[in-house]
Amino acid sequence: MVYGAVRGDLVRVVHVPDVADELSPAWSPDGTKVAFEGHRNGRADIFTLDLDDGTIRNLTDDEFFDSNPSWSPDGSQVLYNRRINASQKIFMVDTADPSRKIQLTFGESSDLQPSFSRGAKTVYYTSDAGGGIFNLHSLSLESGEIRRHTDVVGGVFTPLELPDDAGKTTIAFTSYGRGFFRLFRM
Repeated sequence: MVYGAVRGDLVRVVHVPDVADELSPAWSPDGTKVAFEGHRNGRADIFTLDLDDGTIRNLTDDEFFDSNPSWSPDGSQVLYNRRINASQKIFMVDTADPSRKIQLTFGESSDLQPSFSRGAKTVYYTSDAGGGIFNLHSLSLESGEIRRHTDVVGGVFTPLELPDDAGKTTIAFTSYGRGFFRLFRM
């Protein structure tokens, strides 16, 4: 179901046949598609739903557990998580040619909830690398440099770059501490 953000009224009922447990919806930048995690034939993959014609497309279609989709600003790529052994890694799939998948993070850590920067040159994500607590990291898609931006005790989740504020990069994220999840801006 699609609800209006301002008044909360029901706008549209959308049916997703043959896919169960639809999770983590992500609207495409042009608003015509929704990427989501879903289960089909006992596998968790990333799907897209075309809101105009109802077409459902499996972007990952493999034996791995895939989750947490996030669109690039131009809609040409989708970031997502893939479980490999005990860890979650970040992958990117080309929406025009889903056979083109690229693994972006490696190692023993779990790297979760990826999102593109507004210019699509950086991927922000949460990772438990370097201590087992999820903190905010970034990966430069140009240089490959990985940076850690926070050092918290409770964990950082759901990073998202906000529109420029006087030319400065601003990241919103959720952090857990003192028994509560709170929204922060950095």
